[in-house]
Amino acid sequence: MEQKPPFQNPLQKLQDRGTKMDQSSGSCMSKQAEEQKRLQISQYQLRKQLQMLRNMRGEQTSCVSLYIPERKKLYEVVNYLQQEESGAASIKNTQNRKSVQSALSMLRERLKNFNLHKKYPKGMIFFCADSLDSKRLLIEILDPPKAVQSFRYSCNTIFYLDDLEYMLKDQPTYGFVVADGHGYLIATVCGFDIQILQSKQEDLPNKHNKGGQSSLRFSRLCDAARERLVKNIADAMRRCYANENGTQTNLSGIVLCGMSDIKDKVQKELQQLCPCIENKIVASYDVSYSGQAGLKQALQMSTEMLKLDQLFQEMNLLSDFFANFSLETSKVVYGGELTVRALEEGNVKKLILCQDSELQRVTVYNSKTQEETIQYLMPSQVKALQDSISKTSDQEANNKKNQLQVYSQQNINEWIVENISSFSQDLEIVFVSDKTQQGVQFSKSFQGVGAYLKYSLDYSSLHAQEKENDQLEQEYCYDDEEGFI
Repeated sequence: MEQKPPFQNPLQKLQDRGTKMDQSSGSCMSKQAEEQKRLQISQYQLRKQLQMLRNMRGEQTSCVSLYIPERKKLYEVVNYLQQEESGAASIKNTQNRKSVQSALSMLRERLKNFNLHKKYPKGMIFFCADSLDSKRLLIEILDPPKAVQSFRYSCNTIFYLDDLEYMLKDQPTYGFVVADGHGYLIATVCGFDIQILQSKQEDLPNKHNKGGQSSLRFSRLCDAARERLVKNIADAMRRCYANENGTQTNLSGIVLCGMSDIKDKVQKELQQLCPCIENKIVASYDVSYSGQAGLKQALQMSTEMLKLDQLFQEMNLLSDFFANFSLETSKVVYGGELTVRALEEGNVKKLILCQDSELQRVTVYNSKTQEETIQYLMPSQVKALQDSISKTSDQEANNKKNQLQVYSQQNINEWIVENISSFSQDLEIVFVSDKTQQGVQFSKSFQGVGAYLKYSLDYSSLHAQEKENDQLEQEYCYDDEEGFI
């Protein structure tokens, strides 16, 4: 007799199906979070490498830059480098000739380790130098943020970084001009990267004077000074925003801010001086301040219109972080020591790091007790600690020198990136800049490190209580020779 399958409630089937869908959606969300975290870390490391390469200078022409697009075959690149190495034999300077040949040989041998017939979707980028600060350098970027468009080889005193910098600009670039009677400021904004290209103070004369000259003559002097300022602003915009011929600009738009009469005259002056810039003016605002304060006000007024998503998200994120901190909700934590503790306990939902944070993770070793203590200090505090350890003015300082020494020192961002695998898998990382008002406040007042917690916990009170307990233990500690102290 055929047995019937056991009865299953249809509602239970729907619940099981919903559970499976939740699990699949959860796995998709975790994959997206993991990919976003990997992207944030790779971009941070790439920006650090770019900053390091920008500050490097080689001896004569020993810095080799190589951009390889996807369509370029690697064995062709190896043959090209071999020809360049042979051509470098004609360099008259012996030291420079050896440096260039050694760098090209090192780069050629490195390329031979790759599959010469394999295609890399985004291409590859290499930077190589043989005698850079008496060291050999080879940096390879196998997964650039954007595809390499054309093959480029450069051998110079500095590395060629224009293409790499362009790849990191994932958002359109806008120009911001703040002009009033106290001077002008010209800047560009790309994402959260704000660069001030030129800033100058020029105070216009007041409209009224005590006397000594006729009112008509004084009025003519004021008008002449105003026209001179307008021409200076228009000429500075042409030099900062347009090419050498003044016929083309790479900006997506220009925002003109400041006093209404000066803005209108600048725009009319640009119609004759540089029409390509005048056509790019997309907005005009009246701001109450001049200089950098006026620029910050202009950014807040134009964020939604220009859709500066990255900058807008950063400002909102930090504003919400400050609001949670002021309300003492125990949902956020800041500072190196408390944030790292929350990370190690797996209680961090979103980690916020300042890109240019100078906070150092310092390991201090006590040779007497053979214990290591971790401190999170700014560079000035690290120097003060080293000076206090190295003092030999009195006997107490000498004893301290024999007991304590700075064992290791590392930037907090680099330490977190290196140990990211040991933290929670669903951790979200956000790197912010110090280009905005909120970013400056976060960097200076919160050490450039903070986090949103998964579960509310007052780490500050907990840390203070633990410190108090440690002090009590030290007061009633026991010594083997002398007994209780």
